[in-house]
Amino acid sequence: MPGPITAYSINDPKGTILCGTNTLYQDVAIGRFEKGGVIFVTFSQKIKINPGDYFLSVGVADYEEGEYVVYNPRFDYMVIQVIADRLRVVLFDPESVIEWTRL
Repeated sequence: MPGPITAYSINDPKGTILCGTNTLYQDVAIGRFEKGGVIFVTFSQKIKINPGDYFLSVGVADYEEGEYVVYNPRFDYMVIQVIADRLRVVLFDPESVIEWTRL
C-alpha cells in the first residue's frame, strides 16, 4: 500500500456517526506499507458524551489508481460503555462556560 489511511468512528445505537477522524484528515502520513508489515496506530482525544453504549468502527483504506478503497472495515467492532460524571442537555458536551454578572 503506497499510503495507508487508518480511521475510526464512534456511532450511537441508531448508527449515527458522532465523531471520528482518519490519518488523511489529520495530515499524518504513514508512508509505504509492505505486505506482512505491522503498524500500531493510536487516536487520542476527549469525547464528552452522555452515558450509554456506543459502537467503535475502525478501518484501513488507500487510493488505488485514484479510487478510494477500504480494506477489511470493522463496523461496530466493539461496544464502548460511557460512564459520565454528569448528564448533558444534548448528546455531546461542547464544554460551555456560563458566566453572569449582577447589575
